[in-house]
Amino acid sequence: MEEPLINILLNGGANIAFAYFLYMQNQQLQKRADERELKQDKREADIRARYDKVISDMYEREDAIRRELVQEINDLDKKVTTLETKIQHIFKIVDEIKAQFLRAG
Repeated sequence: MEEPLINILLNGGANIAFAYFLYMQNQQLQKRADERELKQDKREADIRARYDKVISDMYEREDAIRRELVQEINDLDKKVTTLETKIQHIFKIVDEIKAQFLRAG
Protein backbone atom coordinates (compact mmCIF):
# COMPACT_ATOMS: atom_id res chain seq x y z
CA MET A 1 0.00 0.00 0.00
CA GLU A 2 1.21 3.49 -0.69
CA GLU A 3 2.33 5.60 2.27
CA PRO A 4 -0.16 8.48 1.72
CA LEU A 5 -2.99 5.96 1.77
CA ILE A 6 -1.68 4.43 5.01
CA ASN A 7 -1.48 7.89 6.59
CA ILE A 8 -5.04 8.68 5.54
CA LEU A 9 -6.26 5.38 6.97
CA LEU A 10 -4.40 5.84 10.25
CA ASN A 11 -5.24 9.51 10.73
CA GLY A 12 -8.60 9.72 8.96
CA GLY A 13 -10.72 8.25 11.65
CA ALA A 14 -13.48 5.68 11.68
CA ASN A 15 -15.26 6.92 8.55
CA ILE A 16 -12.15 6.49 6.40
CA ALA A 17 -11.44 3.07 7.89
CA PHE A 18 -15.05 2.03 7.28
CA ALA A 19 -14.91 3.38 3.72
CA TYR A 20 -11.72 1.39 3.14
CA PHE A 21 -13.39 -1.69 4.62
CA LEU A 22 -16.36 -1.24 2.27
CA TYR A 23 -14.01 -0.69 -0.66
CA MET A 24 -12.07 -3.89 0.11
CA GLN A 25 -15.30 -5.82 0.65
CA ASN A 26 -16.59 -4.56 -2.70
CA GLN A 27 -13.34 -5.66 -4.37
CA GLN A 28 -13.68 -9.15 -2.89
CA LEU A 29 -17.34 -9.39 -3.87
CA GLN A 30 -16.50 -8.24 -7.40
CA LYS A 31 -13.70 -10.82 -7.61
CA ARG A 32 -16.06 -13.60 -6.48
CA ALA A 33 -18.75 -12.41 -8.89
CA ASP A 34 -16.22 -12.45 -11.74
CA GLU A 35 -15.12 -15.96 -10.76
CA ARG A 36 -18.75 -17.12 -10.63
CA GLU A 37 -19.40 -15.57 -14.02
CA LEU A 38 -16.37 -17.33 -15.50
CA LYS A 39 -17.48 -20.60 -13.91
CA GLN A 40 -20.99 -20.13 -15.28
CA ASP A 41 -19.64 -19.29 -18.74
CA LYS A 42 -17.50 -22.45 -18.68
CA ARG A 43 -20.47 -24.51 -17.53
CA GLU A 44 -22.65 -23.09 -20.31
CA ALA A 45 -19.92 -23.78 -22.85
CA ASP A 46 -19.67 -27.38 -21.61
CA ILE A 47 -23.43 -27.84 -21.80
CA ARG A 48 -23.50 -26.30 -25.27
CA ALA A 49 -20.67 -28.60 -26.39
CA ARG A 50 -22.54 -31.65 -25.08
CA TYR A 51 -25.73 -30.46 -26.76
CA ASP A 52 -23.89 -29.92 -30.05
CA LYS A 53 -22.35 -33.41 -29.74
CA VAL A 54 -25.77 -34.98 -29.15
CA ILE A 55 -27.18 -33.19 -32.20
CA SER A 56 -24.17 -34.18 -34.28
CA ASP A 57 -24.55 -37.81 -33.19
CA MET A 58 -28.25 -37.71 -34.06
CA TYR A 59 -27.48 -36.35 -37.53
CA GLU A 60 -24.85 -39.05 -38.05
CA ARG A 61 -27.30 -41.78 -37.01
CA GLU A 62 -29.98 -40.28 -39.24
CA ASP A 63 -27.57 -40.17 -42.18
CA ALA A 64 -26.51 -43.77 -41.52
CA ILE A 65 -30.13 -44.90 -41.40
CA ARG A 66 -30.87 -42.95 -44.59
CA ARG A 67 -27.91 -44.53 -46.38
CA GLU A 68 -28.97 -47.97 -45.17
CA LEU A 69 -32.54 -47.44 -46.38
CA VAL A 70 -31.35 -46.19 -49.75
CA GLN A 71 -29.12 -49.25 -50.07
CA GLU A 72 -31.98 -51.59 -49.11
CA ILE A 73 -34.30 -49.90 -51.60
CA ASN A 74 -31.68 -50.20 -54.34
CA ASP A 75 -31.18 -53.88 -53.47
CA LEU A 76 -34.93 -54.47 -53.56
CA ASP A 77 -35.16 -52.66 -56.89
CA LYS A 78 -32.45 -54.91 -58.31
CA LYS A 79 -34.23 -58.00 -56.99
CA VAL A 80 -37.56 -56.85 -58.47
CA THR A 81 -35.87 -56.16 -61.81
CA THR A 82 -34.27 -59.62 -61.74
CA LEU A 83 -37.62 -61.19 -60.81
CA GLU A 84 -39.35 -59.36 -63.67
CA THR A 85 -36.70 -60.62 -66.08
CA LYS A 86 -37.12 -64.20 -64.82
CA ILE A 87 -40.92 -63.96 -65.03
CA GLN A 88 -40.68 -62.65 -68.60
CA HIS A 89 -38.35 -65.55 -69.37
CA ILE A 90 -40.87 -67.99 -67.84
CA PHE A 91 -43.69 -66.44 -69.91
CA LYS A 92 -41.55 -66.82 -73.01
CA ILE A 93 -40.91 -70.49 -72.23
CA VAL A 94 -44.63 -71.08 -71.54
CA ASP A 95 -45.51 -69.38 -74.83
CA GLU A 96 -43.01 -71.63 -76.63
CA ILE A 97 -44.52 -74.72 -74.98
CA LYS A 98 -48.02 -73.57 -76.01
CA ALA A 99 -46.81 -73.03 -79.56
CA GLN A 100 -45.35 -76.57 -79.65
CA PHE A 101 -48.63 -78.05 -78.40
CA LEU A 102 -50.59 -76.07 -80.93
CA ARG A 103 -48.32 -77.22 -83.74
CA ALA A 104 -48.41 -80.82 -82.52
CA GLY A 105 -52.11 -80.87 -81.99
